[in-house]
Amino acid sequence: MMNLTDGINKFTENDVFPFSFIFDGFEIEQIYSGKDHYCRCGCGGKYYDDITSRTAKSILTRAEKAFKKYYYECEMFIGKDFKNCWLNIPTNFEGSGRCYCIYFHKKEK
Repeated sequence: MMNLTDGINKFTENDVFPFSFIFDGFEIEQIYSGKDHYCRCGCGGKYYDDITSRTAKSILTRAEKAFKKYYYECEMFIGKDFKNCWLNIPTNFEGSGRCYCIYFHKKEK
């Protein structure tokens, strides 16, 4: 199991666990679908704030499939006190260079 530290964390072949486990104890704030390693102002993709919407749920399903395929290329940033965290999931490496990025924070008690 990966040892989470402040900053960017990478996954290895030893990090085998369900996708939903990553967000256990966390709340998803927003999902980005668009160009990877690109400006994140919204000009290269789209943000979804209502994660309960049908579209956002569909994107989460696609993000999970991409995570299973490319987990070793994913990056997860853990902010101080588990705030401002994100998981960047590339969707392919040929041509489009797109990704899903899930922004999350620790649930308040």
